[in-house]
Amino acid sequence: MALDDLKQVYQAVLLDYAASTKYRQPLANPAKEVSLVNESCGDRLTLQVDLAGGKISRIACQAQGCAISQASATILASLAVQQPQAVLDRLQAAFWRMLEGQEISKEEEELLGDAVLLKGVARFPARVKCAGLAWQALAEALERKEQDDR
Repeated sequence: MALDDLKQVYQAVLLDYAASTKYRQPLANPAKEVSLVNESCGDRLTLQVDLAGGKISRIACQAQGCAISQASATILASLAVQQPQAVLDRLQAAFWRMLEGQEISKEEEELLGDAVLLKGVARFPARVKCAGLAWQALAEALERKEQDDR
């Protein structure tokens, strides 16, 4: 497959994630809710989570804005649900290193799954905030969990 063909496949997959409604339905009485706005692009996101047994039992992302932010939110939700804190920490660390243009290991690529499709965003600093908005919201929600548990 030619490089241009591969890029088109990646773009199509990201557009499918952006159009997905799987994690868009708001949760009734979520344990945590974080709303963020990316001022540089106008993206808006509300992330809601329920926690049970040290894992995210349910997650919802209501994302409005560019395809990158919406796709990233859906990918994050699919990766985060039913994951323990240790895995979420590893996911987030690998994702942010990738967005900063740093190398990640094969193991981290496997952990990130389709989130690696966002790797090219690192070449466009203005778009890093778009890709990272949902991930930032998850970090804030988990931080609030720790604070609320004290």
